[in-house]
Amino acid sequence: MKIAIVRLSSLGDIVKNASVLPFIKDNLGCEITWISDSKFADVLDYSPFLDRVIKLPIKDLKKNFNIKNVKYLISLLPKNEFDLVIDSHGFIKSALIAKYVSKGKVFGFNGFIKEKLAALFYNKSFYFNCEDNEIYRYNKLFALSLKYSIDINDLYNIPPYLGFDPHKSYNQYDDLLNWHDVIIVIGASKGWEAKKYPIYLWENIIKNLNLNFVILWGNETEKKEAQLLSKYNNVKIAPKMDINDLKYFLSKAKMVVGNDTGPTYIAWSFGIKTIILFGCTDRNLVIENHNTIAIKSNSKVNYCKFDKNDLSIKNISPKKIIENILFLKGN
Repeated sequence: MKIAIVRLSSLGDIVKNASVLPFIKDNLGCEITWISDSKFADVLDYSPFLDRVIKLPIKDLKKNFNIKNVKYLISLLPKNEFDLVIDSHGFIKSALIAKYVSKGKVFGFNGFIKEKLAALFYNKSFYFNCEDNEIYRYNKLFALSLKYSIDINDLYNIPPYLGFDPHKSYNQYDDLLNWHDVIIVIGASKGWEAKKYPIYLWENIIKNLNLNFVILWGNETEKKEAQLLSKYNNVKIAPKMDINDLKYFLSKAKMVVGNDTGPTYIAWSFGIKTIILFGCTDRNLVIENHNTIAIKSNSKVNYCKFDKNDLSIKNISPKKIIENILFLKGN
């Protein structure tokens, strides 16, 4: 059987959604193709559980929308190829893509869905609440669609499911990887300031721990913020990396502490010791286990629509983060 997964964006959501891959292969052994926005799709390259990744220039199309570019995007899609397609994105555009490439059935979410009209293109949909754990929600959708069983307890020990180019040399990262104790991810997905733990509080953590820190950044604003922390002798700044190198780097980390954002979830996917900070979002976005700790601010969350004006992440005390770093380091 040939199946396709349609999840177009964003980086962290794709990484968490991809947790379904080991379970699909283990239960069905079918051929799996993933269809994604080319801006994020590189994170899926070299996954041991994926057979193909189709990368669509959707973000580019938004910037330059015309008939020629629409036709080009459609030309990248194999029409009526897949026996079953699962749209785990829940947008009208993702549902249309799923319908176009399917020769059989299209399944998707109901209840928790981005654009409710997308469900009109599904042969069958499955209901979930906003409050349901996100990773469980993805996995249960696929289990119900493909008719295998899964329980939330199965998600506490997911094997690593991402990969990186095995033929590339990564020697340029060896010194940092050998030197560091903790990698800090200071950025936040989609530029949400409400997801970012303030730099002055990271500084408090760095000053009060006799550990070596590497600061991971993703854009020029974050690089400038990282440079504010580099005045300390126990801090170094990571170089700019592409997605492939980022996956390698995080897969070799001793510990990662970061905001609710893509690189933090990449570390989580490799089973690295990870602490994730939640302010306007909630700990139900990750599965906690012996290697993963979610720290949530004291704000009350609307699970169906996160509040970008909720800046409560700054109320998470550095002391609490320090305690959890030391706890994970001792495990």
